[in-house]
Amino acid sequence: MNPERLKIAKRLGATHTILASPADQGLLQAADEVRNLLGRRADIAFECSAVASLAAAPLAMICNGGMAIAVSGFEEVVPIDMRLFEFDKTYINPLYGGCDPGADFNTLLAHYAAGTLKIDELVTATYPLTAEGLNAALEAMRLGTNTKSVLVP
Repeated sequence: MNPERLKIAKRLGATHTILASPADQGLLQAADEVRNLLGRRADIAFECSAVASLAAAPLAMICNGGMAIAVSGFEEVVPIDMRLFEFDKTYINPLYGGCDPGADFNTLLAHYAAGTLKIDELVTATYPLTAEGLNAALEAMRLGTNTKSVLVP
């Protein structure tokens, strides 16, 4: 819904982007655009918005037998239209990523060392750990101009 975020996604390797409308409840119109782009629904879709009203949005984007993943990890009551689960769709809400540090960190570090996991590129700006720095970081987050802001002591 934010053109600045789409520019960041392109810079980080997205091949296609869709500018959703705030009026598109549940991102159903965006799901139709995904279907038109692919010629079918997606196999996997991720929700990364942390907007509770969009928790079910990836279900609308996936094909039968597909997987919807709520990366935001909602910990609240979210109404979901059960028709979005038709047919044999899987929805997971892997709070904290379902990570097994003993098994996963070495793999993640190897990808980072190989340049295939772009962590440095996610940090768009650093700010001093002061009230002014925090306010600037929050404003950048509100505007969607930063991917990740880092507060430096």
